[in-house]
Amino acid sequence: SPSPPPQRSPSPAVIEVDEVDVDEESQIPAAPPTPQPLVYLLNQPFTLPHGDEDMKFLVHSLAQGGRWSSKGAMGAITSEFGKLPQVRYEEACKSMAMGSIQPLKVTPKNKETKGDIIVVNMVAQTGSQQGYAFDLAAFSSGLREVVQRCSGHSASVHIHRLHNGIPGVEWKEIHDAIERYVCKQGIPVYVYTGLKSDMTNFASAVKPSPPTKQNSSSSTITPPQHQPTTSAQVTQPPPAIVPDTEAEKPETTGAADEEGYQSGGNDLLTILKGCHIVITGFSEMHAQQLQQKAEEMGAQVHSEWIVCGPSACTHLVCGEPGALYKHVYQLGGHIVKREWIDYSYEAMTKMDIRSLQFVGRVCHTCFQPGNKKCTQCKRVFYCSVGCQQTDWARHQQECIKT
Repeated sequence: SPSPPPQRSPSPAVIEVDEVDVDEESQIPAAPPTPQPLVYLLNQPFTLPHGDEDMKFLVHSLAQGGRWSSKGAMGAITSEFGKLPQVRYEEACKSMAMGSIQPLKVTPKNKETKGDIIVVNMVAQTGSQQGYAFDLAAFSSGLREVVQRCSGHSASVHIHRLHNGIPGVEWKEIHDAIERYVCKQGIPVYVYTGLKSDMTNFASAVKPSPPTKQNSSSSTITPPQHQPTTSAQVTQPPPAIVPDTEAEKPETTGAADEEGYQSGGNDLLTILKGCHIVITGFSEMHAQQLQQKAEEMGAQVHSEWIVCGPSACTHLVCGEPGALYKHVYQLGGHIVKREWIDYSYEAMTKMDIRSLQFVGRVCHTCFQPGNKKCTQCKRVFYCSVGCQQTDWARHQQECIKT
């Protein structure tokens, strides 16, 4: 029969309960997780995750209702793990809410990869005809979902670093969110970046990448000593001029796909190696962003156009070419849009400039189209021998054999 109701004491009101056998260990609160490091890896492949954990979650951000790209993190995932992540995302992308995740266990081509690999399609960008925008709140929500999947396992999280060209991306805020929602929950995180600035700005959380071999000969080049020109030298005949057969060729050897990307390697430090760039016509902030990207891809950025020598400039990056910049064509350079740097940086390969430059070669004398280059310096262009002879007294002072 049920026991009688408990007796109540007058005041204060206290409810007496029957004693229940309780496991003493269950009364001890769980110790808070030990915060784990946030490690930055420079120019390391996102699809070959570091760490010795049994489960590795590869997180990358996608747009709601967007499309799968053959470039960047998505292209690397397809190349290493096959089309399963792409197929599953395309099947569900229109119905996935912001902040939702789609974890998929995959089999890497590289059999030396240890542990289980789980690719996480995370919807953290909004898409429209105007482009894509990053949503930090959705990204943070997705991170919490990933942490729940890691619970109870030896797991680590691996994140492909979003580039600053995406609207809404403030990496310091993303860095803080990763530390708050993942690292402080006892889960180590690796960020795969191509930005040398990350290795400075987040130095307390940085693991340097293995050193890369440098071309020892590059540091031994010294600019040629330019001797003053005498009046007697001016009387020497100018070198021949020949049609520039390379003017219409793409700058890289790979075949461009429908989006204009060139096939090739993805070593960020060598993408624009050998390019000498002048950036002009932008706000200070945008110019600094372009310079940072260009230098991280191996280019050298100059404040003024250098005509000849080992540092002779090759590209002028500007918003609109205008008459002010025509001398660049006269000196054998390219005038390109800023997208040449942005797209090369995003795709981690040097872009074909044919669709990203403003106009073709211009005669150094008459400003008319000219495709005949000086055979000595290979930097200056003319439309005819007559224009070259007219300009020779001036050009001889800067004409140095390449």
